[in-house]
Order: sequence, then structure tokens, then C-alpha cells
Amino acid sequence: MTDRFLLYIDLLGFSEIVRSKSELLPDLFRILDNSNAHKHGDFRVIQFSDTLLVYNDPEVKSAHDHSYVAMYLCEFAQEIHYMLLGRDVFLRGLVTYGQFDDTGPTPNSAYKNVRAFWGNALIKAYRAESGIQAVGLFVDDTVRPHMDIFETHPYDADGGIWFVDTATMMRGLFLEGSDFTYAKMDITATGNESLLAYDLVYLKRLYEHGHDNTLPPRVRTKYLTTWEIYRRKYPGLCRALEEHEFAFDKVIDIDWKPFIDKIGTPEGFFG
Repeated sequence: MTDRFLLYIDLLGFSEIVRSKSELLPDLFRILDNSNAHKHGDFRVIQFSDTLLVYNDPEVKSAHDHSYVAMYLCEFAQEIHYMLLGRDVFLRGLVTYGQFDDTGPTPNSAYKNVRAFWGNALIKAYRAESGIQAVGLFVDDTVRPHMDIFETHPYDADGGIWFVDTATMMRGLFLEGSDFTYAKMDITATGNESLLAYDLVYLKRLYEHGHDNTLPPRVRTKYLTTWEIYRRKYPGLCRALEEHEFAFDKVIDIDWKPFIDKIGTPEGFFG
């Protein structure tokens, strides 16, 4: 068997979508089909039902290769997360490292009629991901040492599970305080309003779903847990968003409507 990095993504609420919002399904599968994971020559993708597996095809050897693969798997999850945001659908993903084999859709496959894949990494990812009571992306202790780009925060440190902050546009802009004048200047100067809009909407959805009493308590807990992670990291921003009832322009004096209106559309940064 071959040791590989494996990204395991689960679309949350899929059963309910199938039961009551089945019209969304073709679009959700289109999003998964459009992932850049399919276009990168170093990775292979397996999709079944509400689960997506992405793994590196060439074996990783050097420290650089380990960091390179870990970064790309996180970017694939980040991209899918942003594309799903416009449909108000969320994912929970985990990146791990271990034994994983796939016969693959190749002429040299050992089997003619089935695609067989197996390995300890798949079992480990399935068990760990299904036990996480939060939304977003996570890595375990086998991957965290190779995380050079995305920041990680403890989720279950004793269990070796770490939350990955995919809201990278907020890094360095909102770490403390409540005066976001500099943040506005930086955002407008770099033209990153469309990117930051995704993160702001994500925070709003986490808060709203976490406080939506029409949702089952176990579902609300998943959103609130992730909201609390961001609230601890960006206390000033999250406090201001709550105080202004997520009126983004009152927190950061920018007309956000044109950018938010494009989320989930072909004109958005993530179509």
C-alpha cells in the first residue's frame, strides 16, 4: 500500500436536501465537478453520493512535497466551501495521511467493472470526520506539521484534530481592536472586496444558523462551535458584527452589496 495525503469532504445536510430540496442536487454536483482538484495533474478525485475524496497521485518524499500537497488539499476544500456558500450548503472536511490505494479509472486497472479503493487513511478520515461537531475543514496530527500556509487552531487537541482557518482574507486585518480603518484601506487598495465578502457572509451564516431555533440542537451546535473559533480569533470583528446585526457596511465602511450579490453566481469570484 502507498502512503498518501487524503482529503475527505462530506456535504452537510445532504439527506435533507435529497428529501426536500432535490432541485439543488444538479447544481451541487456541478460545483463538485468544477473543483480545481480535477484539473491538477498531481491529484485524483473520487466522488460518491455526498462524499468527495481527493488524494495525491505521485508519492510524496521531501518536506517540500509534504507541505505542497497539504496546501493544495486545503485550497481545494476552501474553493468548494466558497462555491457552496451561495447555496447555503456547508461542508465538513478532514485531511489525514496514511495508507490509501485506488485502482483508479485507468486501462491498467486490476478490475474491469468496479473502482476499488481502500486503506487505513480512509477509515481514519471517516471516523474522525463523523465525530467532529462543527463545520469547516480540519486536519489531524499527521498533517498539521506540514501546514505552512493555512493556520490551525485546536479543536480536539487531545484527539489530534485541528481546525483549519480557510478565511485567509481576514488574516492580519482583524486580529484585535474595533477600528477597521486600516482594514478598509488595505482591502480597497488591493481590490479584495469580492474575496472578503465571502468570509463576511460565512461568519453571518455561522451565527444565524447557530442561533436558529428551528434547527435541531445538534445542528445548531456545529455552527456555533465554528463561530466560537472565529470569535476567539477575531473578537473585535465578531463583536462589531453582532452589535451591528451583520450590517457589514457599518463595520467596514464599504458598499458590500455589489460583491455579496455576486456570491453564488457566475459573476462571483467563485462561480
